[in-house]
Amino acid sequence: MWLRSLEIGGFGHFKDFRIDGFSDGLTVLYGPNEAGKSTLMRFVNYALWGLQRGDARRFKPLRGGELGGVLAFETMDGLELRVGRREKELRAMLGSSRVESDEELERILGLDRGLFGAIFSFDLDDLASLK
Repeated sequence: MWLRSLEIGGFGHFKDFRIDGFSDGLTVLYGPNEAGKSTLMRFVNYALWGLQRGDARRFKPLRGGELGGVLAFETMDGLELRVGRREKELRAMLGSSRVESDEELERILGLDRGLFGAIFSFDLDDLASLK
């Protein structure tokens, strides 16, 4: 499964923000401090798994817009998986079928929040703690 695009309605300092054209390979976000790299990583986690304790205040839209957005993936079968949240509500579609729950989404993804964080979503602090 490959991430193809992300769109943010409002999340932290991002408002009406979109990135298209992710490639099939590794994606690395880089930039100066306070550019929003960690916020984008947190948004991906939020879109997939929802808010964690304390995230609602930390990532409330600072420039307006509704908290939320959408990730678009391409599956190995060539289907589009769209996963998003508006506030706390999961909104997900696999092809033309609605994904009804977080549990169903985890089954489709083949991983949960912990595994995703350990493999796909880490930062310099996580790398520094490896021994």
